[in-house]
Parts: sequence; structure tokens; C-alpha cells
Amino acid sequence: MKRVLITLIVVVTGLCAGIGGYGLVRRHHREAAAERARQERLAARTPLQRSAADIDLARRAGRGEHFAILRQHLPPGLVAMEPVDGPSDDGVVDIYSYGDLQAVVRYTADPGDRPCGEHTCIRDTEIDVRTREAPSLRHASVWLTGRPSSPAQDTAVRWFRATTTWLPTAKTGWFTQLAYEGDVEIHLPRMDPP
Repeated sequence: MKRVLITLIVVVTGLCAGIGGYGLVRRHHREAAAERARQERLAARTPLQRSAADIDLARRAGRGEHFAILRQHLPPGLVAMEPVDGPSDDGVVDIYSYGDLQAVVRYTADPGDRPCGEHTCIRDTEIDVRTREAPSLRHASVWLTGRPSSPAQDTAVRWFRATTTWLPTAKTGWFTQLAYEGDVEIHLPRMDPP
């Protein structure tokens, strides 16, 4: 009887150890698969999605003066967006990239004598949109730099920048969607114990 009991204990202990080991291996494989999937989502983000996610992250951290105001619709052919930090003492400069062609938008309280500097303005206008993040930005100056890929691209970007209306960023669905698509969870999904 004693041998049967010892054999039973050894078998049950071995079985428990095997089940526990299998559970650990299975958990490791699930975590590795989740990390691979996260890395694939991260690599699949477009530059525009990454730009929107970075801008949205800065806004949530209280640095929302850049891109506080956006166009009502997604600019056609837009590849990336980038804030420019620098010497613009009385406003902010945001760059919208369309490949080698870039639309530069300078938001200020007062446009000054040369709102577009050495460039030809596409648009130089007052903005009727006020935001909590950048309440003093009341004027927009827009110009292009770089080379368009085609005359059609140049025409489309000029027309869009000259005619579309502005909205606070929080009310632009296209930006919210891009930021969501560009945001990849840093943490692994919760794993249930084996």
C-alpha cells in the first residue's frame, strides 16, 4: 500500500509539474505572439499615422499649441505633419508634407508686414476659430516650399489650402482617426494565468 501511495504521489507530482511547465511554455508563446503582433502593427503605421499619434500625444501632455487648428477635411495626398519649434516668437509653424512639396502654415496673433516672409502667400487670412490650447492664434499665413511631383499636385494642394475651412483639432474626425490608427499599445495585452 505504501508503494502504491508513493507511486501515486510521484505520478501526481510529475503530472502537476508537467501541466505547470506546459502552462508556462504556452504563456511564453502567447506573450511572444502578442509582442510580434504589436511590432507588426508598429511597423505597419504610415508616417501620417505616426505624425498624428505623436501630435495627439503632445496635445494630451498639455503641449497643444501646434496643430490646435486643422482643416475640416483630410488634405488630399498628405504624407506627414510636423510641428516646427523655433524662432516664431508670436505664433507657431506647422508643416504639412506631400512628399517633396510642403505646405507651411504659420499661425500668429498678428500677421505683421510680411506674413509669409520671402515666400508667396497662398492664403493670408484671419481665423474665426478659437481653441483652448492656442487662444491667441487668430491669423494664418500659408505658403508652399519644395517641389511638387506634378502640376496636378501643385494645383490640388494650392486649391485645398486656399479654400478649406479650419476647425479645432478635437472636432476633426480625420485627425482623430489617424491618431487612433497610429497609437500602438506599449503594454502587452493582459494574459490570464495558465
